[in-house]
Amino acid sequence: MINQASQRTAMAKRSRRSLLATTALVSCLVGLVTTVSASAQTVTVSGDVSPFSATSPDWNVGGDIEIGVTGPGALSIEGGGTVTTTVGVLGLTSASTGAATVTGAGSTWTNSDVLFVGVQGSGTLIIEEGGALSNTDAYIGHASGTGTATVTGAGSAWTNSGSLYVGNGGVGTLSIEDGGGVTGIRGFIGSDPGSIGRATVSGAGSSWTNSGLFFVGDGGDGTLEIENGGTVSNSFAYVGLAEGAVGTVTVSGAGSAWTNNGELTIGVSGAGALTVAGEGAVGNTTGILGYGAGSTGTANVTGAGSTWTNTRDLIVGRSGTGALNIEDGGSVSNAAGSIGQLMGSSGEAVVAGVGSAWANTGSLTVGYGGDGALTVKDGGAVSNRIGYIGFSVGSSGVATVTGDASTWVNSGDLLVGYSGKGILSIENGGSVTNRVGAVGFSSGLSGEVAVSGAGSTWTNDSSLFIGTFGTGTLTIADGGAVSSADGYIGRNSGSIGAVIVRDSGSSWTSSSSLYVGNAGFGTLNIADGGAISAPQLRIADVTGSTGTLNIGAAAGDAAAAAGTLSAELVQFGSGTGSLNFNHTETNYAFARRSAVRERSTR
Repeated sequence: MINQASQRTAMAKRSRRSLLATTALVSCLVGLVTTVSASAQTVTVSGDVSPFSATSPDWNVGGDIEIGVTGPGALSIEGGGTVTTTVGVLGLTSASTGAATVTGAGSTWTNSDVLFVGVQGSGTLIIEEGGALSNTDAYIGHASGTGTATVTGAGSAWTNSGSLYVGNGGVGTLSIEDGGGVTGIRGFIGSDPGSIGRATVSGAGSSWTNSGLFFVGDGGDGTLEIENGGTVSNSFAYVGLAEGAVGTVTVSGAGSAWTNNGELTIGVSGAGALTVAGEGAVGNTTGILGYGAGSTGTANVTGAGSTWTNTRDLIVGRSGTGALNIEDGGSVSNAAGSIGQLMGSSGEAVVAGVGSAWANTGSLTVGYGGDGALTVKDGGAVSNRIGYIGFSVGSSGVATVTGDASTWVNSGDLLVGYSGKGILSIENGGSVTNRVGAVGFSSGLSGEVAVSGAGSTWTNDSSLFIGTFGTGTLTIADGGAVSSADGYIGRNSGSIGAVIVRDSGSSWTSSSSLYVGNAGFGTLNIADGGAISAPQLRIADVTGSTGTLNIGAAAGDAAAAAGTLSAELVQFGSGTGSLNFNHTETNYAFARRSAVRERSTR
């Protein structure tokens, strides 16, 4: 669908030549006024208008109409009057100004071809109080012109059977308000390089409906504001399409909604930004922030009731740079989530504040093929099935969960350093939960986890592996707590696992056995009041493994205060195991029921 975004509907050369050829002919008519009325039905033309002689209540021009060719001109359709033309033009040349007003139920202006509001001059269009306008394609601010169009009031309608361009080389402004409606196939805001487009859809019942594609910042600078209950709908949408283009969309206020019946891409090759605030709502299939190399895409979802709903995946940084900010009670939902999707990409997601939530019904990957960062803070919440930090070779993922009530809930496993580099920090009361936890999953790759601060917890409902096939480290400090069903430090042959539990209140509790060097290389340090609790501690479990338990400091290091090991049995296996006491305590002792054994060779 990205290829479709480059298509353009060209202006008919025939129409343009006709418009320019009439300039000299009609310049002498500037200042004249023709008004023909029948009862309340009125069609009025004044000033520089070609052709000039209007008929009422129904005026069939029989060709093009040019309002403001070299000077000021105006057309007014009121009280059920009708005008029928081929091409309509407001503000043809650089010194011209053209204005058209369609007012009242039954008042219509029908163009069988295109409509221009500001070609090289200035054009103004107002559709109000139930008036209606129709055409094929329409251009507001075409070439070097400036155009303004307003559709206001219930029943007021502008029907485009083709595309509507707001800023197509010039400066264009579109306002849809108080129940007005605009329809078309495709919509463009800020179409060509150098153009500026601004569109506002405001008020309950106000709508802009596109059956096809929608572009904000197609090649130029585009801004869309949906507010106070206004709505916009389309199929696929692109914000910041071309390199150098800038697109900005804001959806704010209860009832305000942007409905995309296809993908929504913020930052295709240019720069795109989306803000959802004040109970606004955005919906689409797949969402992408930062699609192409060099692009930037940013989404801010802020405030209670503000929502961004992706029925499929959400990608934060596909090949470019993506940023997702969910704050102050905002909510984002999707199937799978990915931060830093492809090699060379960069993605960052921040979920901050009580009530702020990112719900992934599928997996969440921090650093899929590029660089990814996730921060959950100040009571924010993230949920998903399987979680990955550093998924592919060459990727890097960093996740931080910090602050009271900040949570990351994985209903499945959590893998830190799956095939890339992964780092997880849980601090200051943050909480992470999952089924199986694995740190340093693949051979040759590394994962690091730190759990620090009172109230900080990492809950593994099943096994915890520190060094599965690769290198894994776990540090529990300053009152942090880790729990698991069983634990493995250096799980498989060739793996390396290292765990440090230090400081009073810091703990790792395993409801079943804890292995230090199961089939790989494992080291466990318990110091400075840290605590380990497990029914059994098994050191160097199988042949070829190496396991070391240090109480205090490692052998050869300066002695440190001891920690506490609560285990009914410490058993050495058939590998190379060691137990080092290198601490500063003078009254350290084993409980009477504790035992240290070598594995039986029977």
